Amino acid sequence: MSLIKLNNLQDNSILDDIFNEEIQVIEDIQGSKILLNWNGKEFVIKPKSINNDPLNLIDLSLQKYYNPAINYFNTFDNRIRGLMPKNWWFIFEYFPDETPANIQYEKLPKNGLVLTEINKVGKYGSQTDELQEYARLFDVDSLPIIFEGKLSDTMKEAIKYFVNTSEKDLEYVFGEQSFAFFFYKILNPNSDSSFLMNDKFQDNLEKIVVRVKGRDISFEILNPLYTRISSENSKTYSGKMRKRKRSSKSTY
Repeated sequence: MSLIKLNNLQDNSILDDIFNEEIQVIEDIQGSKILLNWNGKEFVIKPKSINNDPLNLIDLSLQKYYNPAINYFNTFDNRIRGLMPKNWWFIFEYFPDETPANIQYEKLPKNGLVLTEINKVGKYGSQTDELQEYARLFDVDSLPIIFEGKLSDTMKEAIKYFVNTSEKDLEYVFGEQSFAFFFYKILNPNSDSSFLMNDKFQDNLEKIVVRVKGRDISFEILNPLYTRISSENSKTYSGKMRKRKRSSKSTY
């Protein structure tokens, strides 16, 4: 699915086009991506990307980062497995703790997993109802939706103002508050916290994602004040994988 950046647009007609549609606005979640497939005999699990090799016993003996998620998947009974099409990949953000990637969260999602997308026969795309249905089946969380429907005129003006404001001026706009607070209060004024936070808004949210219903395209609004923090877990896993691959090549 294509993802188009909306910040600093030269042509606001793109925004006007989006504003005329039914949309969903989703809080970006940063865990460790893990992909799950049931092939009819066993679970196939991949880290990071569908293009990566599946995790195997050697990987799991080198590091135990993914073990809690794998152990949880193996608790799925025959009823759950029977409802998982064999050519689908279920894509999750995995949380072994409250800081799996670049953002500090205050609590964990249900069973440490957030179902974010479904890859069906090599093609990404899933309706919200379907995603939530499978999240209930797996007893995990699904993507947090900030807003769903058509934007009001006030919402439209606030979003236009944001995407056309410089980073320097945004610091003034936010004041003591944050990017997450700004968009939650515009789009969902009754909310008092963002996803996986306790009574407050995430102060280091990278972006929100805008999905237009019925279109195979999404848009992102980036937080210019976002600070990236390296993930030691990801580095450790990647480093070990590279070493194992070099070792494997040297034996031929």
